Amino acid sequence: MIKSPAVAKLVIVFLIYFSNVSAQWEKLNLNFGGNVKCFVAAGNNIFAGTGGNGIFKSTDYGNHWTPANKELTNQFVNAFTVNVNNIFAGTNSGIYKSTDNGSNWEFIGLMNTKVNTFIQQNNNIFAGTDNDGVFISTDYGSSWIQVNSGLSTLNIRSLVALGSRLFAGTSSGVYLSTNNGTNWNPVNYYLLNTDVRSLCASLSNLFAGTMGGGVFMSTDYGEFWLPVNSGLANLNVQNVTAVNRNLFVGTPEGGAFFSSNFGTNWISVDNGLTDSNVTSFLLANSNIYSGTWNGGIHISTNNGVDWNTSNNGFTNQFVWSFTSKDNNIFTGTGSGIFFSSNNGSNWDKLNSGLTNLSVTALCVSGNNIFAGTNGDGIFTSTNNGINWSASNTGLTNKSILTLHSQSNNIFAGTKMGGVFISSDNGNSWTAVNNGITDLFVTSITSIGTNVFAGTQNNGVFITTNNGTSWSSVNTGLTTTVINYLTSSGNN
Repeated sequence: MIKSPAVAKLVIVFLIYFSNVSAQWEKLNLNFGGNVKCFVAAGNNIFAGTGGNGIFKSTDYGNHWTPANKELTNQFVNAFTVNVNNIFAGTNSGIYKSTDNGSNWEFIGLMNTKVNTFIQQNNNIFAGTDNDGVFISTDYGSSWIQVNSGLSTLNIRSLVALGSRLFAGTSSGVYLSTNNGTNWNPVNYYLLNTDVRSLCASLSNLFAGTMGGGVFMSTDYGEFWLPVNSGLANLNVQNVTAVNRNLFVGTPEGGAFFSSNFGTNWISVDNGLTDSNVTSFLLANSNIYSGTWNGGIHISTNNGVDWNTSNNGFTNQFVWSFTSKDNNIFTGTGSGIFFSSNNGSNWDKLNSGLTNLSVTALCVSGNNIFAGTNGDGIFTSTNNGINWSASNTGLTNKSILTLHSQSNNIFAGTKMGGVFISSDNGNSWTAVNNGITDLFVTSITSIGTNVFAGTQNNGVFITTNNGTSWSSVNTGLTTTVINYLTSSGNN
């Protein structure tokens, strides 16, 4: 199947080879949140792809970052690759290409397809996707052809090339192709855990990082696998990367590990890392760049002796939401709610009564503040955030993505539960989804009596009757993946 191109939004770690594995880490002063998904080095520039804030570019080895998102209409960036002077970015909705060092991006294909990984082999570019398998481009990204014959799953997490062989790491193990992806065969003998999250090659050895089984090694192109986990304290491996003869592993909540003998032994290398949820690595510019789920990007220049931060009173780098009330600012983060009364110069926590600190949405209605969480529903404060109490009656889905107040109503958008409305200050909630074809509601806003809901895959919907019915309003949208909506005046 060919998907024709059409013209068209922390936690990854950049790994740089170093001679002493006890690296110094220095926290970079980033102007974006902590969820960094991927990195790439192109010439003297470094690019960071994030989960929701697009692409950032550094021209000074990571000391400063600026957004590089012009014409990038999907800002969930999962993977990069560089081919000659072209940079390719894989997003939650297709592939983009830049020919001018990230100044401009052009959509080149795989609309509405989540791209997880790239690999190049000879003059071909391969893209691994979330549910559509593997695609190949033989013309530098101008067109893409699906190559899935033999794959029993289309959930591709990682791709790696070893000589003329191409390997795919999937949710059902490892697959091998010797003919440019035309055919695939499973190579999982003694791979005791087939939940493969990452693949890498070092010399003629192949390594697979798995979720729950640690690292496996094959010396015969995947025909036979052996676990190599001595010293690896966390077997949930999100990323395994090879630099020359050295291996680096990133784990969730277990930090980073290093092996100089092909996985025979591992040692921890996370002295100074402020977040132990480490997912990937990359070699660039003789520095070690480290990205984590909530700690942003880190850089190592002198063996991890010292750390510097620039977040006075603000202990979380992953910011999901803001709201204001009177002269106060409130923000929802992965560590709860923070409050500032001096325009953000200082922040204090306000979490009393919250049973879930993943605060994904905030809004103000009258004298009350409402906080949506990822799993525990909605909380209300009647005293400027000093105390919070649950307000979930009638709320059948408690994964809240967005909150919006309109007149005397409060609307809540949820993950796979659609839209709920409350007309009594959050005391009770009612589902209002008639006409909405995508229940993954990412954002809600309003203009007058019109309320708009943005969804993950099916664009924008409008209601003129407080959610009794909804209709699609997508004419002119070049993507139907909506991450955020806002309104200004009549726009």
